[in-house]
Amino acid sequence: MYYIEKHKPFTLDQILDYARVSSSEQNSEFESLYVYVRMKTIENDDISLNEECFFDDAPAGGDDDQDVFPLFVQENNLEVLCSCVQIVDVVTAALQQKPNVSTIELLESLDYYLRRDGFLELNKKRESQIHFVIMPRLTSEKFYSLIEGFGEKRLHTYQLISFKQGLVFYTYDKKSDYPSLAGYIDRQNGSALAISICENFWSHLLYFNGFCSPARCIMPGQEKKKKPKMEHAANLAEFQKAFPNTDVIIMEQYLFQEKYRGLERNAQTIKEFYHFNGMSEKLFQREGECYVMEEDRFPVGNSRQAFDFMRYLGYDLSVSLFC
Repeated sequence: MYYIEKHKPFTLDQILDYARVSSSEQNSEFESLYVYVRMKTIENDDISLNEECFFDDAPAGGDDDQDVFPLFVQENNLEVLCSCVQIVDVVTAALQQKPNVSTIELLESLDYYLRRDGFLELNKKRESQIHFVIMPRLTSEKFYSLIEGFGEKRLHTYQLISFKQGLVFYTYDKKSDYPSLAGYIDRQNGSALAISICENFWSHLLYFNGFCSPARCIMPGQEKKKKPKMEHAANLAEFQKAFPNTDVIIMEQYLFQEKYRGLERNAQTIKEFYHFNGMSEKLFQREGECYVMEEDRFPVGNSRQAFDFMRYLGYDLSVSLFC
């Protein structure tokens, strides 16, 4: 049990744990406080278990109906996340539905409440999968002009989210031909990355024109055979162009790559390529831990880790899309 103290940093994980343990007891001191986070967190939208949080008094009403925040909050550039009463309400509702509710589910419940002003139904059947196509350097206007040749009916129900650096397509529809869309966009626009998230795993697809170049190369020891074994090779340089704020070492871990020397199909020179594995459940392994960034929200084995990876690429999508 943590002793709640104003102006001392706590993680959101600790606060949810405190609320869970003390949910059966009325704690007027805790419920009188508010939880504050740094302003950049609000701008980044999503919340994480290791979010740095601070307790302080509730905002006071000013003469012009504007909230007046405590001095500590103002001096440290903080912003309201929620009241402790709201946290207690969310945790209580979650425990009533599911006594053994996980901390991740409490986080999702709080995120849902803050976005939709309602309680997440934990036992309700959720969407079993969601599919994304990340399209760097593409605008919605260009997207709609491109899919005239692809055939929009093949996509069924879908949504688009625009970012400064590109466009994200997503769908829950199992009939949507999103893999072919990614391949088509890749050929027409230069690169596209398809990511599928299910309850138990997530995976990605790379496409030949953008992220696999050369598309096929001969594996070592196959050069003199009549039908040499051909393998895809990942192009790290293209990943760097598409996602310029990423680190090469991290992208190598994402691609699960191993270097080998191969011979291009139409070339006489032997070159060094990267071989990639398409499944992406166990990624970013460093000293036994698996993460893209230290501030990641989800660990290896949790399919929502894909949201951490997409955030690293520069596409900060809400985890509540998959609630």
